[in-house]
Amino acid sequence: MPPKDLKGLSILLVDDDPKDLNWLEQSLAPLGVRLHKLEDPQQVLRQVESARPDLVVLDALLPGVSGFDLCKRIKSEPGMGETLVVIITGVYLKAQYRRDALQSFKADGFVTKPCRPVELQRVVLGLLAKKLKNRHGRRLRVSMVSGLRHGATPDRRPQRQQAPEAS
Repeated sequence: MPPKDLKGLSILLVDDDPKDLNWLEQSLAPLGVRLHKLEDPQQVLRQVESARPDLVVLDALLPGVSGFDLCKRIKSEPGMGETLVVIITGVYLKAQYRRDALQSFKADGFVTKPCRPVELQRVVLGLLAKKLKNRHGRRLRVSMVSGLRHGATPDRRPQRQQAPEAS
């Protein structure tokens, strides 16, 4: 059973691959938050501005635009900067890309694929808990989430491409 504190929160899931998008949805559905899916990366900024999700899970490799660059734009736009962003990737796997995503592109979280749903849930819950604590001055009891096991780690695959340059 998901924590009651998560009710009313929303997450925007962005991936151009419908299978990956459905996997993200199935992985985060147990959290009990509202999930919105988006396949068209060109609509991300408009959707974030209009829907004001609490968190965006953004694939790093999208057609026509980098997930890294979208993250940086979300974080730099007035009124959107408080939106939490998690970049998820099956391509940019080295520690350098995690550092770049978190420092240069201002992502709040970074997850490599393939990963277990529990790993993604842990990252998302940690960020939402911090947001709720800042908003309400209280902690979210993440241990209540069914299936969230400590110590789960994602599987790793070899690197295939380089991350885009931070501008």
